[in-house]
Amino acid sequence: MLAGLHGLTGHIEFNEGKRNNFKLDLLKLKKEELVKVGEWKPGTGVNVTDVGAFYETSATNITLVVMTREVITERMLASKCLL
Repeated sequence: MLAGLHGLTGHIEFNEGKRNNFKLDLLKLKKEELVKVGEWKPGTGVNVTDVGAFYETSATNITLVVMTREVITERMLASKCLL
């Protein structure tokens, strides 16, 4: 079953309860602002567009932290459309 809706970040699509057709932006804090340095897609993986962002010569002792959160999905079935 394919379902979709338009959210704050754009089109959101689900197939059999799992989100599909999406990408996640890789962001880095540079001079007190977040800058997009790449993206990640489920089918292709990571694509870093600004490789230099991870090799700054002025910084020492850099620790990269990767954070994930397990998503618990729930299916809701309605007898009629509420929208």
